[in-house]
Parts: sequence; structure tokens; C-alpha cells
Amino acid sequence: MAKAILLLVLAFLAVCTARDVPLLSMLNHHRSLLKNLATVTPLYISFEDRAKDLVDRMTLDEMVQQLGNKAIGVPRIGLPHYEWWSEAQHGVSIVGPGTFFDELIPGATSFPTAIHTTASFNKSLRKTIGRAGLTYWSPNINVVRDPRWGRIAETPGEDPFVVGTYASNYVRGLQDVEGAGETKDLDSRPLKVSACCKRYTAYDVDAWLGIDRYHYDARMVMLVVLCAPTTVLMAFLATCADPRLLKDTIRGEWDLHGYMLHQLPRLDLDCGAYCPDSLQNAVMQGEVAETEIDKIMFAPMNIFELAAEAASEGAVLHKNINETLPLDSAKFKNIAVIGPHANSTAAMVGNYAGVPCRYVTPLDGISSFGEVIYEMGCGEMTCRNDSLILPAMEAAKKADATLLLVGLDLSIEAESLDREDLLLPGYQTQLINQVAQVSRGPVILIIMSAEGRLPLTWYESSYVDMLPMTSMPLRPVDSFGYPGRTYKFYNGATVYPFGYGLSYTEFGNELASPAEAYLEIKLNKHEQCHDLNHTREKDGSEVVMVYSKPPDGVSGAHAKQVIGFERVFVAAGKSNKVRFSFNACKSLAIVDTTSYKVFPSGVHKITVGDGGLLFFVRVSFNH
Repeated sequence: MAKAILLLVLAFLAVCTARDVPLLSMLNHHRSLLKNLATVTPLYISFEDRAKDLVDRMTLDEMVQQLGNKAIGVPRIGLPHYEWWSEAQHGVSIVGPGTFFDELIPGATSFPTAIHTTASFNKSLRKTIGRAGLTYWSPNINVVRDPRWGRIAETPGEDPFVVGTYASNYVRGLQDVEGAGETKDLDSRPLKVSACCKRYTAYDVDAWLGIDRYHYDARMVMLVVLCAPTTVLMAFLATCADPRLLKDTIRGEWDLHGYMLHQLPRLDLDCGAYCPDSLQNAVMQGEVAETEIDKIMFAPMNIFELAAEAASEGAVLHKNINETLPLDSAKFKNIAVIGPHANSTAAMVGNYAGVPCRYVTPLDGISSFGEVIYEMGCGEMTCRNDSLILPAMEAAKKADATLLLVGLDLSIEAESLDREDLLLPGYQTQLINQVAQVSRGPVILIIMSAEGRLPLTWYESSYVDMLPMTSMPLRPVDSFGYPGRTYKFYNGATVYPFGYGLSYTEFGNELASPAEAYLEIKLNKHEQCHDLNHTREKDGSEVVMVYSKPPDGVSGAHAKQVIGFERVFVAAGKSNKVRFSFNACKSLAIVDTTSYKVFPSGVHKITVGDGGLLFFVRVSFNH
């Protein structure tokens, strides 16, 4: 008899708390950075004057040798070598030569991947994780347009507002020195570490069907303006060297206080050796002015339980038939644990990870719950044959409950490895179906993937047949049969929509005071208070999401967009007030087909949650 399958989706994660190991990268090779500078210039002068003095003392050859990620230093003036490249996408990473582990510090806490943490929709959680090396090339703030992209796990999802909120909190957590207060002079502010936001101008294709980088322009203004990162990493394309993007936009309009980094040449700092190897010759040939080198050199010179909580909050519950979850240990004495992810270790931490102090696999955790019958079901993640399905079926017949752990790993989806379809690999789907047919008890399906309430739309598998990854439009293109991208423009069938997720308990929503039939505003801020009522006997957390919908008939407008969200804990049987404040110019504007932001007058709809609460805002330009 076929069994109903309960679906719980988890992103890559490793719950590894470093109780006895400091959450620090190995920084001994950085500690001499300013040690010998007093022999060249007095230490009591300002950072700005000291930086200028050092640059003035350096030869052209010495300067260009500092413009790769491996800055070799200038011993004659007391400037030591420095490695700019360290990574911290979700904890201190072993990727990048600026960070390393040894016997003294063998590992560090590995937090869940960015897409998983974003699924918690907890603003403060990301900032707390960031408070954990001196220059970290994190976070990745690319907006996901296509579900096949290999780097989804690194990103905060498909909504620009959610991405900006997530990344702003992470950068503040990395950079801010607690107790230092606010400073108007961003060039002289104290920094704990230097965060790097990647990638300016953005991209979201990695060798799809052998095709190299394709890119589109995505907005980074929210992050640069609100939290002032010290570094911005550019995308893999030549247009990043456009003076209008470099000078007019990010340094001028957005007022970047820091330096720009590229994995291709022609910016402040090169991730590689192209600039150190070639730039001096470019100056000699008159292609680059030496004064530009002076400017570039000046900018860089001036500048354990939490992991478990993040993993827990980022898990997304999709189905819970008959309220089977959470499992009652009194009813389920033995559990079948089946699937290629059942005993995963390295696959749990995703890419750009460090060295976890220890791994707790799903099998380890479930074994503490009761008696376990373990079967792999697949020989590897790609599940190339069905030879191990029969033993898995036999295990499911004997168990009171069956946990199926399937999904992806970095052999299927990664940097420089995009997916060609949206299906589970190999025979994994067959494994699920055949085990579900014979299971004696309920089946809990756990999908470990880069996609985690959901920061991404789950499209049906036929979606990828409608458009190639190399198509740039976000909006539908009827003449080509393109259906549009992301929840903002796609209105076709989905497996699960953006923002979807269930709870073990239930919540009711209502406005704290009745909304007027039409709320008249004049481009100013408006506050709306919302009551969140808990109607069940269990404590719980709910994510309250607020969307705006533009007036009907606006050509090229999005269907809706996120303008606010909050994760709220509510005790059983209690009620909490959630207050949202919206700026009309920011929350109700749209980007038209010519890429200009416009503010349509007329009646806008504001919806809370899945649309159960709705009120209207009439925008007037009369003052």
C-alpha cells in the first residue's frame, strides 16, 4: 500500500560546535603587519598620512607587486607581506591561502550554507554568525535567477530585498566593533575585519552545457549604502572595468569606502598574479598612468550553539500529514535510515567550508533517538544503478518509521558545475517511490540540497525546458515562450512557491487595528501594526512576510515583491505584535523595462503572509 510521504527539506549543513576550539582563523602570519612601520614613519600620525607616506616611498615595481592577493611586502620600509584572500561564507573557510588550520587550531565551527541560513528569515541570526583573518571575501550576494545554477548554496536566494537584508546583517556582524558606536567618517571607523561583497554586476551561470560566464546587472546599492562594506568583488566579466560602474556608480552614487577586487585584471586588487606581473609594463607603455597606481595603493592601506540554531531555523517543513512530525519516541521504537545522505560528512558543509571540529551525520543523530536499521539505497550520490534499492525496501518493511535522506552534493551542483535538470539524480526518485510503497510506518523524506520558509521557488522539472540559462530577461517573453524568472515574474505552476513553509503549530494573523478602505499617503513613511496569534498548545516561531503588489495595468511590473519580513517567537496560546514600517518610494516602486525605477500612482495592494491579510494604499503625488 502506498504511504503518504512527509517532506522535510534541509540545506547543506554541519552542526559542529567548537566548544574547545576558538572560532578564529590562524593569523600568526598577519601579526607583524604594522610592527616595523615606526622605523619609516611615526606611528602617531593619522592612518591617512601614514598610508600616503608609505605609498610615496615605494617604487613603481614595489607598488604593482602589492596588487595581487599575495602582496609580497616591501621589507626595506618595514611593510611585511600580506595575503588578502580569506573566505568566510558560512564560517572560517579553508578556501583561500590567507587562512589555515594546524595542530594549534585544527578546526572551527561550520555554520549552515547561506541559502540554508536565509531560509530561517531571521535577520539577527546572520549578524550574530558574522561576529566570529582580517580580510574575508564574503558574503556572496548574487541574486539567483535560475534553479540550475551551481552556486545557489552560497547565495541568499532569489529576492533582492531578502538578499540585501541578509547580506547587510552579515557584513555588520563581520566588520562592526561592538561598543565603538556610530561614526560619520567611514574612512576612519574601527573595523574588526574587512568584509567583501561579491559580486558587483553579478552573474549566475557556471559552465552550463559548456558555456562560460554570462552575466546580468543586479542592484547592490542596499548593501553598500546601509552597511558600508570595505571591499566589493566584481563578477567575471570585462564590463566591470567600465569607469561609469567603477567611479560614477559604486564610488560616486553609492559612496563605497574601501577597495574593489576582481578575479580579472584592471581593478584595485587582483585575485591572482596578472596585475603584479603585467601592470608595470602597462605603465611603461603609457597605457596606465602611475598616478592611478598611487590611488589604487592608497585604498587598501587605509582600511557553538549558534550553528545548531541556524541549522534548525533554516530547515523547511513542506508536508506533515496527520501531524506525524515531530516523531514520538514512545511510538517509534526502531527507525529505518536510508539514502545516500544518511551518513554524509563533507557533503553537509557545502563549498567554501573550513575544517569542522567534528561531524554529526544524520545517522549519528537519529541513532540517539532509538534503534536504527541503516541502508545506503544508492552506492553514491549520483545513484547510477538500483542494486541497493531492494535491501532498503527490506529495511523499511521492518521499521516503525522510515527516514529517507536524498539530494545533491558538490559532485552534482557546484561552482563551475551547473545542473542540466531539476530532478533528483539517477535512481534516487525510484528509491523513494519503491521504499514508500512497502514501508510499514510513515515515511519522512529529507532532501539535502542547496535549496532550502523557501528563499527560492521550486519549479516543476519542465521549467528548464522552456528557457536556456543564457537567456537574460527576468520578465516573460511570449514570442520566445520564456515563462519569466523568480516569483516576481513567473506565474506558472510550481512544486512549492517562494516563501513556502509549514510549522509544527498554527498561527493566526490580523491587523492590530482595522485598515482604512484606502490609505492615502504622500511618498512618506507609513507604519502598520500586525497581531500574530498562536492558536495551539506548542510554542513556535513564525515568519511574517509582507509583499506589495503594484496597481493593475502597469506594463512590465512584477507580480509582487517582498518589502518586509520578521521571524517572531510566540508562546503557546499567546499573541505578539509585529510592527512594519514602509517607505513608499522604496517599497512601492518598480523597475520598468528600461531599467529605470519608477513609482506608479494608483492603488497598491499590501499583503501579509499568504494573502490572508490585505489592505490597499492609494498613492497620490499631490502635496
